[in-house]
Amino acid sequence: MMEMIWAKDGDPRYFSSRCGSSLWPLPSPYLTGRFFNAILPTSMVQIVREFVVREEARGPFELAFGPGGLWSRLFARSIGFQGITLLRDTKNPRRYLMVESWGTEAQREQALAEQQEEYAQLEAALAKWTESRAEWGVFRMLAQAAVRPLR
Repeated sequence: MMEMIWAKDGDPRYFSSRCGSSLWPLPSPYLTGRFFNAILPTSMVQIVREFVVREEARGPFELAFGPGGLWSRLFARSIGFQGITLLRDTKNPRRYLMVESWGTEAQREQALAEQQEEYAQLEAALAKWTESRAEWGVFRMLAQAAVRPLR
């Protein structure tokens, strides 16, 4: 059995089951059904960039730009930084997508301005390690979903 639970106006304290139309307080999302499937609205933005990395630079690139690397440590102390995800293409292991998560675009811009010197150093290293790079854009997350079995 799968039951969908929706947050009301971004407030996870109120949920509606797909079986009924009324919104009612739910003390714990784990009390309904066999699975908990939450879809929670969020205002987070994600910056998506693509890189094609030189074969000999894959290791240093992954260390610097993966989670816990120089890039995420640079912004870890910045307001609004939510983290980084580094994805490697399964068919072309030299192609990566990097997804930065921020509270708002303005917070990212502020962090870039505050960390301008260190950011420039990382960008210089990145230029040496990559054959091509492109910023795909800034995306707003409309909803975040998770499916977890209930115990």
